[in-house]
Amino acid sequence: MSFSVPSYIKHDKNPSVFIEDISCRQKKKRKQSLEKLKNKICEKLEAKRRKRKIRFSAPLYDDVYFKGIKALDSSAGEEIK
Repeated sequence: MSFSVPSYIKHDKNPSVFIEDISCRQKKKRKQSLEKLKNKICEKLEAKRRKRKIRFSAPLYDDVYFKGIKALDSSAGEEIK
């Protein structure tokens, strides 16, 4: 049994371009575009990190909370001294 490469992989529409074959200007543009992409990815990762941080705030105590505590205390019986 032998494996073969699918036909859509064998026939590339664009022949491969080696970096040595491109001009200095093209190299510079490619390098700049890669840097932009790299920075964009880093910014997105940093935004995700900032978003993940959980910020805790002080709990809010209102009348319902205090009434509930009073009801629980009264159902528990006498206060222990």
